[in-house]
Amino acid sequence: ESAQPSPTVSTTMDEIYECVCRVLKNVVLNPEARAVHGERGNNSMRTEQTIAPDSSLNTFLTVGVLHLGDKASKAALGVFEGMMSKNHDELLRSDMACIIDLIDKFDPAVGGSPTSSSNREADASSSTVPNADTKVDKLFIARQNAMLDMLANILATNEPAQEVFRSCGGFECIVRIFFRLAGSINAPKSDQQENDPDNGDSPEDDENKAMSSAVMKLLESAFKLVATATRPVSRNQKNSSDLSTPPLAIDILGEDDASITGTVMSSTAAPSTANLMYL
Repeated sequence: ESAQPSPTVSTTMDEIYECVCRVLKNVVLNPEARAVHGERGNNSMRTEQTIAPDSSLNTFLTVGVLHLGDKASKAALGVFEGMMSKNHDELLRSDMACIIDLIDKFDPAVGGSPTSSSNREADASSSTVPNADTKVDKLFIARQNAMLDMLANILATNEPAQEVFRSCGGFECIVRIFFRLAGSINAPKSDQQENDPDNGDSPEDDENKAMSSAVMKLLESAFKLVATATRPVSRNQKNSSDLSTPPLAIDILGEDDASITGTVMSSTAAPSTANLMYL
């Protein structure tokens, strides 16, 4: 769990891992797949006891996202999505916390230490940004992007997941991403340098363009996730064919409106409404 991420484009294990995940995805769609139900007591008074599952499945999936190739990572996230789209209990909370922790581990700076749950708050408050000379791995950003898109798909159809996303610190995770991305793109050339015929596109310029594209995709996915988390599920399902970033309307509360916050955040409020007020 303390190992730093080491993603790569492909490995020799990807095909085998992908096949296993394909089987697991079909298995976890069974409502009884991740909990063991046992009966105890006599025939006249039987009580059902749910035995909490261990974390071996999440550990297996985490390895694929952190250390294997793109195909393996996509397969692992597919299993996570299958589980989280149907769960509405503590299993959903456990999986959500696992995904948010995975996103935090992928600090864009190569060689950066993973962010543990114990120092998340300090990391967000410090607002530290990567040094301008620090190399940034696009694979780290791509993995974060894939996880944000997966969460958006889950929140679009699973209403309890919207509340779990907020309570597990999902919005704070997005803020941390914004802080970490600052400084990851070098400043563009000046007009004089751009018009100089002797200054063609160097490898550094091509790398900077590729990084800019990766960062823009990540930002788009982040805003889409925020919009999905603050939109009712029925509307999410209606607009599921729209691949563009959904509109996000946020009302800013004044001091006189602060009294309604407690009402909106109550258990009777829809999770999307509570999320909107939380923002």
